[in-house]
Amino acid sequence: MDNARLIASATANSLGSYTRPLRERLFAIGEFVRFQALGGTLVLPLLGAATARSRARLGELLWLLAAAGSFHVFAYVLNDINDRWVDKTEPLRARSPLVLGTVQPWQALAVVLLQVPLAFAVASRLGGGALPMWALGTSFVAMAAYDLWGKRNRFPPITDFVQGIAWAGLIMFGAAADSGSVGPLTTAIATYVVVYIVMANGVHGSLRDLANDAVCGVRSTAILFGARVDISSGILIPRSLVTYTFALQGVLIGILLFVWVRGDAGNQPVALVGIAAAAGSTVFLFNAIRAAPDEAAFRSAGMLHLLGMLSASIFLLAALLDRTLLAVIAASFLIPLAFHEWLPGALRWLWSQVGWVFRLLRVQNCSAAAFATWIGALLAAQTQPTNPVRLFLAMAVVWLIVAACNAFNDLRDARIDRLNKPYRPIPSGRISPRKVTWLVMGLGSGALTIAWASGWPSGAVATTLLGLALWYSISLKNTVLIGNASVGFLAGCTVLYGALIVGRYSWAVGFAAVEIFLVVLSGEILKTIADRDADAAIGYRTLGTWLPARRALLVHAVVACAFAGAAVMPWLLRLASGSYLAVTVPVAVAPIAAVIVVVNRSWTERSLRTGLLMTKAVWFTGLMSLTLLA
Repeated sequence: MDNARLIASATANSLGSYTRPLRERLFAIGEFVRFQALGGTLVLPLLGAATARSRARLGELLWLLAAAGSFHVFAYVLNDINDRWVDKTEPLRARSPLVLGTVQPWQALAVVLLQVPLAFAVASRLGGGALPMWALGTSFVAMAAYDLWGKRNRFPPITDFVQGIAWAGLIMFGAAADSGSVGPLTTAIATYVVVYIVMANGVHGSLRDLANDAVCGVRSTAILFGARVDISSGILIPRSLVTYTFALQGVLIGILLFVWVRGDAGNQPVALVGIAAAAGSTVFLFNAIRAAPDEAAFRSAGMLHLLGMLSASIFLLAALLDRTLLAVIAASFLIPLAFHEWLPGALRWLWSQVGWVFRLLRVQNCSAAAFATWIGALLAAQTQPTNPVRLFLAMAVVWLIVAACNAFNDLRDARIDRLNKPYRPIPSGRISPRKVTWLVMGLGSGALTIAWASGWPSGAVATTLLGLALWYSISLKNTVLIGNASVGFLAGCTVLYGALIVGRYSWAVGFAAVEIFLVVLSGEILKTIADRDADAAIGYRTLGTWLPARRALLVHAVVACAFAGAAVMPWLLRLASGSYLAVTVPVAVAPIAAVIVVVNRSWTERSLRTGLLMTKAVWFTGLMSLTLLA
């Protein structure tokens, strides 16, 4: 036995000693070629192909990626060769093979020079004539110019612009290699990339490296505008640089709006998602500027801003992408990003900033309502809906409406929440009522914009549902059962809204809407009973304050039994299979029966809260069983 353990231990140690150098070599190679940034490079020629409405085969797309990969190595390694004098004192570049000396400059230069003929050899396989070659050549020349003189130019925005030309050349290359020509949409997206790089390098990059650049005498855009590092306060950003930064952000959003107004992006509602992503990324930019003295926060917010703006261009063109091109773009962008060492920190920072938003918006409820919309479309079509884009937009509309109404409800309930739910975002002080008001307006406006862009029936229904939901928070909540019923009605309408997108209804849609109405109504009744003391303290008139607890629980039991009956009714009427019954009983009927038992055994606050959680669980699991009605 001991010998076996010794052999196993020796084997594990030998494997570890073998794999450790291999991991270290792979890490060094990734650091040398900047693998973590590769996704941003690979996406560009693919977006160029999208602007040409490419239907390229996978093999042709892989050739595009190969050429872009060669350019990526050329751009980053040549930059590292010329920046060795700066990188030697920059902590973020301490693990660079060129800084460590594991790769000599002449070796790195040989790798750089090899990329030029390699990229053009790959590009020649794609055809398209001379134009893609010129575009690729422009990228190489402009990038070489930036790498050689980018840190020494007296007016850094010029070299930022030159670098932008280099990356935008990949957009032109992708479009020309596919179609042999460059159209207005390609030019617009290439312009977007130029401004994006001017922002990324001139603002984010120069502020990130400000301290080291100032010591080394580097001429950067941030230093040109007067940014400096104070020993006690950290990075100080002058108003002129802030104005310059947000002017660039405005130009980027303006380009996206220009493409949308022209109709070049194909499906207009889908393009709106890209514009919304860009507008939302402005929040990250604002936080990055505000958090500049905090290096980790600045880096995290800045990374999320740049990812959001690049993703915005992808969303803008999503309707032009066939499945192959969409899959290749997603893989090319996300795989390198997953290995980025800053990503975990950025996501942790994001959660620390917006975790309260999830609680304010009740994201789980928003997602359940969006899922119910999908179920409505599925049941109406009796198969997978044929227009996934319209369905996705309908789900987004429902998600945004529910989120807006949840936030507005918390805004109206701030006074009562101070009594019985002081941990909620508003009473706890995590967010001010004014900010919540702006958030509600933004979410509601976004929902209605997408809904009306999808057609007047969708817009009219969404406007009605949003109005009813806001009315509930304003006055219907202070009623006996009417407010509870309105919440259940709104929840049931999510299924009907999904069916509206398909354009027809079925018996299954009706049963699903009734079941959702009843289960949500039962949960709302329990909530009024659990909150009866706090509601009574501020003068609310609800079922919980109007009736004694025992009688209110009797009303709840009637509604819960009605839900159980509605859940099995499709099987009793022989409209659903035995499989539906076999799933529905354990995930919906039995749990709702257990809720009745739990809350009636003792109507303490603990048992009521437990019953409420169980009812919410039935709301989620019951949605799964509804798919079997299709």
